[in-house]
Amino acid sequence: MKKLAILLICGLLPGFLIAQTTTQWLVEGEHSGFDSILDAVYDEDGNVYAIGACRFSGPLTVGPFTYNMSQIGAIYLAKIALSGNVLWLEVFEGRRAEQPKIAYDAGHLYIAGQYRDSIQLGSFQLKNPNIRQFLSAVDTSGSV
Repeated sequence: MKKLAILLICGLLPGFLIAQTTTQWLVEGEHSGFDSILDAVYDEDGNVYAIGACRFSGPLTVGPFTYNMSQIGAIYLAKIALSGNVLWLEVFEGRRAEQPKIAYDAGHLYIAGQYRDSIQLGSFQLKNPNIRQFLSAVDTSGSV
């Protein structure tokens, strides 16, 4: 009987805890083509840094920010406050810029991904006709 009670408690308690969760905030993004958020990290203050990729030109909207992409392909990075407000959006345009990842360590952001032909990362422009990978440091205000 003790084993059955323990099994019931262990089996029902996680479901009860999950059922009691509520959404604290939600940020919506929109683009006219294929896009997705592929990775996210958070800092000590609870800010979330989300990184994603778009495969078409045109407007990209994340929260209140809209960026009109002139090239086909871009990687985007957004900072979202603990309250759920989008604080900024940075877009790194590049042909076939994709597969972005992000890491955070002691106040520093690092982004990685791949591109073909070119990508603009702040004041740095990388060019190569082949598919290449990149790794870049980004500060917490989105500057490379």
